[in-house]
Amino acid sequence: MKDFKETYEFFANGEVCLMFRVPFQWSLQDIAQYVSTWLVSGDQVDRFSIVGVMSSTELASIITNCLGKRVAANFKALMFSTSTLRNSPAPSMQARAELSFVADYAGFQLLNQLEKHISSRKFKLSLPTGLGLFLVLVGSVIATKYYQEFVQVTTHSSFH
Repeated sequence: MKDFKETYEFFANGEVCLMFRVPFQWSLQDIAQYVSTWLVSGDQVDRFSIVGVMSSTELASIITNCLGKRVAANFKALMFSTSTLRNSPAPSMQARAELSFVADYAGFQLLNQLEKHISSRKFKLSLPTGLGLFLVLVGSVIATKYYQEFVQVTTHSSFH
């Protein structure tokens, strides 16, 4: 396995440039509004990837501003690595192992950070913190589903 730190840093801090336009402004409120509408509107068809948005450098910067750099880096690493696992055409066993390790590590770190962030609150959450948590939680659920699909395909293909 390559140096884990190098691989993790690529997924946590690497530049992810979107190759599509998004139908919102890059502000915390606009993104959260769009994602909440996307969640409740079953007929909405997007011409872009929600996971791409969640993996983007732009969203990482916004999450950094409301939840901190560590949460943003682990969230980006989780989203980017699980998306790569799910969507890459037949990565090698070594690449799958590295990506799985990044996703596992980032997800574990993210959950620990969120637990500390939420349990340390003695007062109401600020609006930016609440919206940031909303986006990270929705993205984490999507990443979990992507990882589950990867595991199912991998398990299925290893028996054939």
